[in-house]
Amino acid sequence: MATLERTEWCEFWWEKANQRDKKRVLLVGDSIAKGYHGFVKELLGAHVYVDKLATSKALDNPALYRELDYIVRHGDESFDFSYEVVHFNNGLHGWHLGEAEYERGCDDVVQHLRRHTQAAIVLAHTTPVTKAAAEEYALDSAVNDRVIARNRVVDRVAARYGLAVNDLYAPMIGRRDYEAGDGYHYNESGRSAQAELVARSIAAALGIAYYRTDASGSGPRHVGG
Repeated sequence: MATLERTEWCEFWWEKANQRDKKRVLLVGDSIAKGYHGFVKELLGAHVYVDKLATSKALDNPALYRELDYIVRHGDESFDFSYEVVHFNNGLHGWHLGEAEYERGCDDVVQHLRRHTQAAIVLAHTTPVTKAAAEEYALDSAVNDRVIARNRVVDRVAARYGLAVNDLYAPMIGRRDYEAGDGYHYNESGRSAQAELVARSIAAALGIAYYRTDASGSGPRHVGG
């Protein structure tokens, strides 16, 4: 029996599901992925449709695989999509999993995606967890040490299968200006910064160019192939 959280949730998003004029990429993750999805659409929308599966499901929860199957192989020919890239970010749920169990779950997800899609898979590092009530920026070591361990797992699994890794951890360190205030989530600036990292990793997998907003606010600047 799966270990559940007090609240379990799931959100599917198919961008312009009735259109087949562009390739598709898929963001899979938790509330962090949900937060940057809209910004990634803005960055890559000229080239691809950006779909989303945001979920609270832990890596050992069979429901996660049903959700993955629902979005990558719906079963209805008129609603099946072929994804060029799957960007996977899941590290802030399933705290009942130890490091070895988390690694088995991460490995199982990669194998499942490889069996059922032809997509390039990008694994993302989990974002830092900070002390919400601290006056100054401070990592919540009790939780964040586990995040660091999970990011090492991501590196090992990616190396095992020759997959790309998108580091969403290091660029967020020390950026109190990116935080939403609860220790886990990010404000609009933080979500936008994450989206640029996600878009860059997807663009690299696709071999395309995209545009980002320059940090000075001066407007779009070309980035990528």
